[in-house]
Amino acid sequence: MSASTIPARDGGTGPDLPPTAPRKVRPRRDVDDYVRMVASKRREVILEVASTAFAEHGYHGVSIRMVAKLAGLSHPGLLHHFPSKADLLGAVLDRLEHQAQAVLDDATIFRRGLTRTVDELVDLYDPGSESIQLLAMLDCDGRMEDFPGRVRSARLRRVHEFLVEQALIRLGEQGLLRSDLCPAFAARTFLSFVMGCATREQTVRLMQQDDHADAPRDDLRRALHLFLVTEDPEQ
Repeated sequence: MSASTIPARDGGTGPDLPPTAPRKVRPRRDVDDYVRMVASKRREVILEVASTAFAEHGYHGVSIRMVAKLAGLSHPGLLHHFPSKADLLGAVLDRLEHQAQAVLDDATIFRRGLTRTVDELVDLYDPGSESIQLLAMLDCDGRMEDFPGRVRSARLRRVHEFLVEQALIRLGEQGLLRSDLCPAFAARTFLSFVMGCATREQTVRLMQQDDHADAPRDDLRRALHLFLVTEDPEQ
């Protein structure tokens, strides 16, 4: 009997089998690249979940087990990526710092006229956005001496004050900023207002039963126009 045939149950000869294709072995480098890609994606999922958790509950209100459950991982699985909650917080702060650095490196932002600059500031500091909610919560956590991100969160706030200050300076160079206003003071005032609005979204807003005409983005526009030569938000 030929090796390329198989016997039928009645003793006859069955159909020929196709030759077996050689098994393809993935090169080791490809395997390593794939593993790194999967690990990177999983790490991003963890950071997204952790950012949301820290923004909602603060550093001391979050546990590694909580983040692991929300990310769909086991506790040891999350510890493989982040050995401690402090390490996880550090990675979350890394992301916030990279986002701020991207704005600093953008050569076009705050340079396209009054309307566009106000729009950019409102988009960047929207009190309802997760990044600002997180920044506000970490700013509150920074009051506690045992908060491991205390110095970095304070420094991050200073970076954002500097960003707003640069935007206001550029408006001043166009003659659009009030001449009696110090850009640094206005920047600190504006960012404090942003942080307050972010906190309000998680406190007062939750108590309101009816719709109120106090949309936080509109409030930011009104605050910014207090710094300008014109007080008319439509101009």
